[in-house]
Amino acid sequence: VHDTSASGATLFIEPLAVVEMGNRVRELERAEAREVERILRELTALVATHADAIELTVDGLAAIDLAFAKAQYSAEIGGVEPVIASRGAAKQSPNNTEIASARKTRLAMTESILHAHWWLPGGLVGALVSMLTRVPLVITTHGTDVEMLRRTRWAMPLARFTFARARAVTCGSTYLREQLLTLGVVDAARVSVIPMPVSPLFTSSSLVPRPSPLVLTVARLTAQKSIDTLIDALAILRDRGAAARLEIIGDGPERAALERQTRALNLQDRVEFLGALAQKELPLHYAECAVFVLPSIREGMGLVLAEALLCGAPVIAANSGGVTDIVKDGETGLLVPERDARALADAVEQVLNDRALAARLASNGAAWVRERYTRERVAAQFAEVYKSLTD
Repeated sequence: VHDTSASGATLFIEPLAVVEMGNRVRELERAEAREVERILRELTALVATHADAIELTVDGLAAIDLAFAKAQYSAEIGGVEPVIASRGAAKQSPNNTEIASARKTRLAMTESILHAHWWLPGGLVGALVSMLTRVPLVITTHGTDVEMLRRTRWAMPLARFTFARARAVTCGSTYLREQLLTLGVVDAARVSVIPMPVSPLFTSSSLVPRPSPLVLTVARLTAQKSIDTLIDALAILRDRGAAARLEIIGDGPERAALERQTRALNLQDRVEFLGALAQKELPLHYAECAVFVLPSIREGMGLVLAEALLCGAPVIAANSGGVTDIVKDGETGLLVPERDARALADAVEQVLNDRALAARLASNGAAWVRERYTRERVAAQFAEVYKSLTD
């Protein structure tokens, strides 16, 4: 957003996040409920002082890299970190060429949509900007933001304020939609399910079952991912005489504890921690495994399951959260109860020993994902939402 009033002041807001106030908003979980009203007033004041002759540059256009302050990756929220360039922050401010590019892009538009990802902080600042500009707002939830709201009920007034100003709300899975409706922060008529797309990097090159007994998981190593359950399942398989091995791709606060668990179970020769890898390196690992496992609890969507399926791997997941949009038990994969190491070991053993089952699950799953999770399919769904707001 940039102010083109006579004063020449410029306020740039990265479209996926609250700016400048980002750190304050992330502290809401530790704040008292009364902080919500105060922070909302401060955010309103921050934007309102620049509200004369506001223009909007919509995310997704080629000019976006020029029009907004550079965002930086944040492991905490798995996406965009709030960044602001405004008065008193000249070192981050775009130059005149960038401003001209943003204005030129805006003038070429006939319609405008403000699309915010994560209801907090992105949706909140989007709601304020939408109020000031009358540009229709779309909010997309991704999981961590809904889980935060579920755990911190005092934030409900802030959520209701934010969602009430959205003309449309999309969720990455049926589970997330159900959570929002259960929490009562938005009415059902405005909420639809549109998954995130799978990168073209993950293509189905072969659906032949893998002869290797390699089990793979890709996840941030947090307690919610329940990787400890998978390690326990591997110990059960070893005790049964199975030759299964486990590769763990990802990093996080639980890594040290998981490594200690591996040593305590004497699984050092069967479990390998590969750390976080670049996305371009993942297809080869997916293609080499005999089965992919995601034992997460209340996963918002579980897109890694779709990636694995497109690379030809059969998948197993905990029957929890949004993964059930991808994994249909016995059809596109296998589902097991949460934190049940024995049931997980049974499912892994079944896939490793029954190559026909593995091939059928992988083939069905890949077809399911290709039909629903490609960029083209997801883009078409968002285009329909945008069209409904601008007709």
